[in-house]
Amino acid sequence: MTAGQGRRAAGPIERREAPQEKALEGFFRILALWGAGNAEARRLLGSPPPRTFFAWKAGRARRLPEDVLRRIGYVAGIYKALQILYADPALADGWVKRPNRQFGDQTPLARMAAGDVTDLAAVRAYVDAARIIASRYPPIALFERVSPDPAVWEALIAAEQLVNPRLRDAVGEIHLVPTAERLSGPGASYVMAAFTHANPAGSRFSDGTYGVYYAARALRTAVRETAYHFGRLAADSRDPPRYEDMRVLVGHIDARFADVAALPAARRAALLAPESYADSRPFGDALRAAGAAGLVYPSVRDADGQCIAAFTPRAVTPPVPAQMLQYHWDGSRVARYFDYAAEAWIPL
Repeated sequence: MTAGQGRRAAGPIERREAPQEKALEGFFRILALWGAGNAEARRLLGSPPPRTFFAWKAGRARRLPEDVLRRIGYVAGIYKALQILYADPALADGWVKRPNRQFGDQTPLARMAAGDVTDLAAVRAYVDAARIIASRYPPIALFERVSPDPAVWEALIAAEQLVNPRLRDAVGEIHLVPTAERLSGPGASYVMAAFTHANPAGSRFSDGTYGVYYAARALRTAVRETAYHFGRLAADSRDPPRYEDMRVLVGHIDARFADVAALPAARRAALLAPESYADSRPFGDALRAAGAAGLVYPSVRDADGQCIAAFTPRAVTPPVPAQMLQYHWDGSRVARYFDYAAEAWIPL
């Protein structure tokens, strides 16, 4: 009886180890799609001894250190976010080798391979925040380009769980939002994403340590604001010309907001500086700390347009999806967009 129990116990141990080999297989397949070599792959894994590295690459891994699994998880998460952000898989794969202003004009791959796990985390945080502007939602078989083996998909997802609690919580890094401020129900995830996927690079009224929900009163204003920021992201990434579908969300605000337009002209001009957030971020931080629900301000990208910045999800009614648009990045700016409902290109 004791011997039989010992044999049965061996099964689960093998099942726990097998996904680690599959995770390594998925890791090396992702790096092949990215065009990365052995030197970069080894640094991404934490610089194991060459003999160990090549054993892992050959599929021989009895048990991986948790640090290595976490590194694989970051790589899987970066790959996944890029597949959501870019409609063209080739552009998504090429992103890691294009110099990026957000990383001091080095390539994201160079930043990831700098050696420390925090370098991987920094790239993951950047693409994770950037991806929410696109209309696509994660497809179920997101890793199908990596491998036809579902076991590889499962292993990559399991590795990513070590570094991405969002996979266990559909509304994101929920700890960033106090319980009383959270929204739930249909459409709530559109609002909550702005707060649980805070952009580490910050925004006009946030230094990046907290999220803000931005919206515009009119479609024209929303398009011009988002097209500008889409262009900034594409320019930072040195993207070639491309097209991306965008989803229009329609909702309403149910709160009293501070009014930037009521401020003295000089103060208003400083807060709405087109290329500088030096004044607007401390202003937003002070308002948020004082308990303000948000603020309303003149659009910087659309004359006579009006925008809001909500500091709490409770100030926003969950929006509903409306029409679809397609932005055209021409290599230097978003100069036009296609309105699927009107079946027409509209210049910006």
